[in-house]
Amino acid sequence: MNLLVAPPGYGKTTYLMNLALNATKNRRRVWWVGLPNHRGYIYRLASSKGAVLGFEFLLQQQVYYRLLTRAVKLQPLIVGTGRIAMVGDVLSKIQQSPASPGEARLFARAIAELKRYGLEPKHIKSSDAEALRIRDVYKSYEREKQENNNSWDYDDFRRAALRLAESGEARAEADLLIVDGFRELLPLDLEFYRALANTPNFSKDGKLEVWLSLPRKPKNIDADIILDKHYPPKISRYKTANPVSEARWVLRSLKQDLAHGMNMLDLSVVLPQNRIKPFLALADEYAIPLRDESPRGLAETIAGRLLIDLLEIPNSPSASKLLAISELLPLAKEAMKRKIAGLSALETLAAELSLSELWQEWLSILDLNEDSDSLAWANEILKIVEKESLDKLDAKFSWEQFKKQALERAKEASKLAAGANFRAWWAALLQDSYVFNRENAGISVLTHSRASGRRFKKSYILAANEGNYSLNEAEDYFLPEEERVASENALVQKSLPKRFLGRDELLIEELLNSADEIVISYPIADQSGPLATDNALIGNENTAYLPFVPAGSRLELNQDDSYRADLAKLQLKPVRLEKLKNFEQCPFRFWAERALQDESEYPDWLQMLNQMRDYKKLDNQKLENLINDFPEYANWLQDNRDELLSLHYGKSVPEQAGFSAYLDAVSQRHKSTWIYRFLGPDFADKPDEAIANTKKRWNELWAGAYLLENYPDKINSVRLFVWPLNAARTEVYKKSATFIWGPMKTVRQKAAKAYKSYQSGILTPKPGFNCRDCYVYDVCREGER
Repeated sequence: MNLLVAPPGYGKTTYLMNLALNATKNRRRVWWVGLPNHRGYIYRLASSKGAVLGFEFLLQQQVYYRLLTRAVKLQPLIVGTGRIAMVGDVLSKIQQSPASPGEARLFARAIAELKRYGLEPKHIKSSDAEALRIRDVYKSYEREKQENNNSWDYDDFRRAALRLAESGEARAEADLLIVDGFRELLPLDLEFYRALANTPNFSKDGKLEVWLSLPRKPKNIDADIILDKHYPPKISRYKTANPVSEARWVLRSLKQDLAHGMNMLDLSVVLPQNRIKPFLALADEYAIPLRDESPRGLAETIAGRLLIDLLEIPNSPSASKLLAISELLPLAKEAMKRKIAGLSALETLAAELSLSELWQEWLSILDLNEDSDSLAWANEILKIVEKESLDKLDAKFSWEQFKKQALERAKEASKLAAGANFRAWWAALLQDSYVFNRENAGISVLTHSRASGRRFKKSYILAANEGNYSLNEAEDYFLPEEERVASENALVQKSLPKRFLGRDELLIEELLNSADEIVISYPIADQSGPLATDNALIGNENTAYLPFVPAGSRLELNQDDSYRADLAKLQLKPVRLEKLKNFEQCPFRFWAERALQDESEYPDWLQMLNQMRDYKKLDNQKLENLINDFPEYANWLQDNRDELLSLHYGKSVPEQAGFSAYLDAVSQRHKSTWIYRFLGPDFADKPDEAIANTKKRWNELWAGAYLLENYPDKINSVRLFVWPLNAARTEVYKKSATFIWGPMKTVRQKAAKAYKSYQSGILTPKPGFNCRDCYVYDVCREGER
């Protein structure tokens, strides 16, 4: 076994790639072993000068599979979340109470660490109570695996492959095996490759040549080659005001790099995990091809998010979760508007909206009884998910794929719990399942861990603030640091190695050598306040602000002209006067509310009023229809039968014009026109508020002025009434209008001015107090200024 040692940026991968390409030219087969995120990068390097035959990239796990398959020593594999489910089952039996998903995940990770270092339950010597617990769970877990068809987990494959190599029975279908791109290798892996190098294979000379590269030499292994030629990158460091300005500057710079001819595959963006989604969302504005290389969870698919919401509604309902159910959309919208969540609050709101029966029906569907068939219930829930999301499913991930994986997780969960605990387990296992899709090519957007072992021509490292770039070395819950040994002694002493080894230093060194040109930036502050810098990345020198880069999107251009809407899209047609008043208050809000049509249901009283408007004129039969359809207003309709039969409903004044006043109802009494405005039952016992509300409107005053001016022979006075349902009508002004008086003149002037602006199509926002109740506020964003 040959060991190549050099820090990052010293050309280890280049040296080994030359060995590999020379081997393929001599018709030798090459296995290149690396991390999953290295695959595309290594194949690009290998094929940069033309086609290559006999070169194959493998993961370490695949090497184990290949050797064990050749030796016919494979066992059934515990895949995906199987280990967590099995540990949860074992833990529940030991403590004689259902284990929580988080607790099972903690134990599963501890068992995985023990197995990675070849430790068995008997090797746990600690007398600590929690250490004894992990020993008992580990022992029971191994026994459970044997009883379950003697199945293996991933770590069993490693140990079996090591035993195979040490026995001399391993046969690799390669002449050259290269292991590259790792920060460190486990002691068991080093032993495996050492043993593999001493076993015969199928090559002409019967010998497998093994090369390993590491940034630091393990203490118990000698290095064969130490590279000392460094390829230092050009590093620029900048600061900026906040994360948004930083992201925008990087996106502009990336667009400029592409415009100057750089290959998108030679560029990368390195970010903390929690900054990736906001960065990608902002990137849509710049039309840049980006490739998010973060692993995608099953719960992050559209159907997965919907299923998780349905599973969580019975315990912790919220407005956003209720959006998953189309029938509960009115309740979800009202809850979102009032900013409320929780079971009791939503029950109260449902009662207020007359949706209690529907809400309780859905709760009974989504809740699961302890004695119910969990898998049958899971199938019913998946039918709801299919119905609600089939037209929105991800193009790259079919419904059948999702359903198959979701049911597999449900089967695992059904062995662990029932009822509400089954829902919790199913949701947890879904969140621990991953989807593997081939993404389109683009500029790589990476976390520091996925950038490891790769080199680009240019890399942008964002958010170089304290704590963002760290391996977060932490003490183990079960076996404390003082009971661990030095890494090189772990195998001999049969103990776990120490965790605190200062690995952040190697991470920073790797980041600072990840490209030929590196741009490091950091925001001075964010919404939480000032941010400290990461001195390891930035250093102690004063950094300049980000330099100027030309605009990368149309929204960044300095345009003196206000935004003008496309008149074809506005569909300028006759507009009602109250809508025109809304336009005058804020043109952008008027336009956006029409574009984003509110699909919420009208309240009962407004549904009845709309039906009266559709009738135009009531007769006895139509009135009876209203009484039957709206029994809560039956008494009011009966008590006012004669007057309601005399009215004309839904009248426009004038009938055809650029804008018109739309009146709830009118009646003609000799030469006096009576105009009616109906209000909901909330105003029934508030006549003063009803009058004040009506006086703010343009509609009725403008209509009165129009009638007096254009029909002097037929109309000599106008009276205005406001009529709340389930109450008596009230006259708005103390006397009738016999001429166009002050308030009418004011309304006419405002309406004429607003209509002229409406015809121009200018939609400039008018931020102010009206922003407080605007539901398109987030679209406009002007209110924040």
